[in-house]
Amino acid sequence: MTACVNKKSKRVAAVVTASLVGALSIGAPAVALAANANIDMLATDVATAVKRGTVSEYKIGGVYKKGNDKVTISASTSSKTPIQITKVTPDGVNVDDVDVSSADNYQTRYFKKATKTEIQAGTGIATINGVKYVEADPSVPGEYIAALRCGAATDPNADFVGKEQSAPVLEFTVVADSLEGSYLAKLDRNSQPTVTDFAFDGKTKWSDLKLMKSDDTEFTSGADWDVFTKNDDKTSVKNEVMKAGTYVVVVNGTGTYAGQSLKLEVSVSKLDLSKADLYIADVTDGVAPTFDSIHGEDEAAIEAAGDEKHGYDFKIQGATWGAEGAGTYTYTLSVNDTEFGKAIAANVEGTATLKFHRLNANASAVVWNYNNQSVNFATDAPDIVIDRSVDEDTYGSGLWTLKSLDFSKFTGTYKDAENKDAKLTADQFSWTIVDNKTGETVSDLSKKGDYTVVLEADPAKLGYDVNRTRSTFHVTVKQGTIGTADTTFSYNGKVVTVLDKLTYDGADYLSAINVQVKDDKGNLLKAGQDYVVKAYDAKGKEVKEIVDADSYTIVVTSDSYAFANGKDKEVLNVTVGKINLSKVSFDMAKDPFKTFYDSVDKAGNLQGENNGIPYTGSVIENPVVTFKANDRNGEEKTFVLPSDIYTINWTLGTKRVDALKDAGKYTAQVILGDKASNYTASGNLTIYGTEVKKDMSTGFVDVKDEEWFAEALNKAKVNGYLSGRGETGMVAPTENITRADAVVVLYKMAGGSLKSDEYEYDATKYYETGFSDVDGRAYYANAIAWAQDMDIANGSNGKFRPEDKVTREEFAALLSNYAIAKGDYVAASDDALAGMPDASAVSPWFTDAVSWAVENGIMGNGGKINAQSNIQRAEVAAMAVNYQPGFFA
Repeated sequence: MTACVNKKSKRVAAVVTASLVGALSIGAPAVALAANANIDMLATDVATAVKRGTVSEYKIGGVYKKGNDKVTISASTSSKTPIQITKVTPDGVNVDDVDVSSADNYQTRYFKKATKTEIQAGTGIATINGVKYVEADPSVPGEYIAALRCGAATDPNADFVGKEQSAPVLEFTVVADSLEGSYLAKLDRNSQPTVTDFAFDGKTKWSDLKLMKSDDTEFTSGADWDVFTKNDDKTSVKNEVMKAGTYVVVVNGTGTYAGQSLKLEVSVSKLDLSKADLYIADVTDGVAPTFDSIHGEDEAAIEAAGDEKHGYDFKIQGATWGAEGAGTYTYTLSVNDTEFGKAIAANVEGTATLKFHRLNANASAVVWNYNNQSVNFATDAPDIVIDRSVDEDTYGSGLWTLKSLDFSKFTGTYKDAENKDAKLTADQFSWTIVDNKTGETVSDLSKKGDYTVVLEADPAKLGYDVNRTRSTFHVTVKQGTIGTADTTFSYNGKVVTVLDKLTYDGADYLSAINVQVKDDKGNLLKAGQDYVVKAYDAKGKEVKEIVDADSYTIVVTSDSYAFANGKDKEVLNVTVGKINLSKVSFDMAKDPFKTFYDSVDKAGNLQGENNGIPYTGSVIENPVVTFKANDRNGEEKTFVLPSDIYTINWTLGTKRVDALKDAGKYTAQVILGDKASNYTASGNLTIYGTEVKKDMSTGFVDVKDEEWFAEALNKAKVNGYLSGRGETGMVAPTENITRADAVVVLYKMAGGSLKSDEYEYDATKYYETGFSDVDGRAYYANAIAWAQDMDIANGSNGKFRPEDKVTREEFAALLSNYAIAKGDYVAASDDALAGMPDASAVSPWFTDAVSWAVENGIMGNGGKINAQSNIQRAEVAAMAVNYQPGFFA
């Protein structure tokens, strides 16, 4: 166990260190060191190094983070799972991190800077690393440090308060939880806050609503809210009945949400009489109905809207009362144009069509029954839950749970003219199903939801001797239960319950996450049909991919199935962490760097490397910054740091400069900017020894080191593919190459020599090429003889045309023929030219060759093919080394 002490051990530590140095200098054996050194003193030295060290790892909840950069966390996170320091890099050189997660020896404490008043009071002050703090609760928004207390929990010497201590610290900011995504909800019939579409009902007050969080849980604390009519932020209406109109809900955070505020615009629609639950009971006494005869769940709304006696039109349609006698009647209810009606119209609209029956005297009522249960639906209809996962139907008092609701099992009995029991036939009664969420009539109960069912007889088919006996009851459709164990999340083939160790890599994680959902009988459910999967970021915004460092939730919901334990969804929490950059480099294979060589060894390896940035006299663009990190398979790879997330501070020698320009050696410091939200840096990101050089040798006097083709020509020369013009040292890079010289390049790529091979030439013998226009004594004759023999280049009509120019597509054909001769040719895919804007200009007979060259990165790297253009000597060199970077032995 490591002992921990306070600052007074510094002197002892120095003595121990000196004794160790002395022992090592005289070659004392390890055993002697152990015998001569005091063990407690050695342990004390380690403890002091830890106390003077820096935080290298910490944990928030179950997520471990590297580095010691300042952290920002939400108040609720800090309250539930505050920061814990888990590893420290001790003070010293080349020392290993120390695990400090053991509560026996180390504890993380939380402080904020002491105010002037607190310092003057002098109580509760802790001086940590020379700064005065007071202990604080990190659940409240503000600026804090987490400091590592080193020592047993019972050791008073390890305490901070009243002492001066050294300690590894981590600065962090606690921000108020976000109110984004909050909303108001009304309780449904099951007392659950699920109703978010509001309409005037004449009874619900704003204060009856519940303020909900973005995760669909209720605010029990942490937020106060009030309601105002839009454009009037002075008069609260929170304790008033919700009337039609547009309102502004003002939410102010408290506790972990302190300092946060949110405004929600909420609309309350008018009561639509055409969809309202209103009816007129059948009449048996011959008295015409009045406004007071209207009943239903929306009865209170039409009464509360205004003076019902004067503000509505209540009229019979198509018949007159009195003379007609028994029959079916229709009345309409609408808002009139009077002053009373105008007041009502503020909350009510549309027209209700109310059909009822005028019955004969002594008409019988209907007794409604379902599946032979002893319940009269006309007077004691139960609430019904449909859940197909149950093993059997249960008929409780006031609540039934059924696998399904079979309307054919409803029966209605009445007394006939002889006062005997008679049963309604299927065509003498009907039912109506209304979706309570939308107010629309639906044809069945196939989807999860809350419904109202109206069951009634048809007196017209019963001689008006039977009352329609309207029965209204409520049905909640659950359609099955998906238990927690039946929803399986997996990532890369492994089952997960949380994903909190992912690291940003620029690619999508969502596509690698799979969801499998079964019902509680083990039946596999179908995505998009039985359930829906959506992903949301930390602000509650739906996302189609998970790429950036952030917190995400993947949510499974269903319109047809309910979840276990009353949940309406299943959730997988996903956290993508930032990449921690400890070291960065420049990609010296990319501009503005150039690399030149002076020779090649027998194995074909380039020798005499000279790497640097060519001096141009102008400001030079910044190099490409790279870093190394493990990919998702755990393999170390090199990645490019996006250029828009950082700036580079340059130093030339000891002088700070704005950019690369003058010749000399530079030091670069990479500074992450505001856009680097996916990255964090542990320490300074410094790159040493970047050199801007003047007149780097390319091998040719007419090729400047900064030219785009300089490296290609240098490699072509060193490999022997392309030589200069005699003793001039020049190569004429921008001249168009001839057919003869193009073949010479291929010949040399194959290892041929213009002075000695099977096509040997001397003063008395010349090469036989078979072409009438090729002088067998010309320097290129043996190359042409070779090319014809290898079927790489051919002439026409007995001529080769050696001095003709070569187009880019023609050289692609020559190069592909060379690859075929080597046995190194693989035909390109059909869409190889799809990304090239000038692909249509390629001649049909050269399409295969050009496609092969583009697909293999030999040509077209500048974004175009330029197939018909004559090819320059520099371009030939570039294509040659793109295909064959090293000498072919």
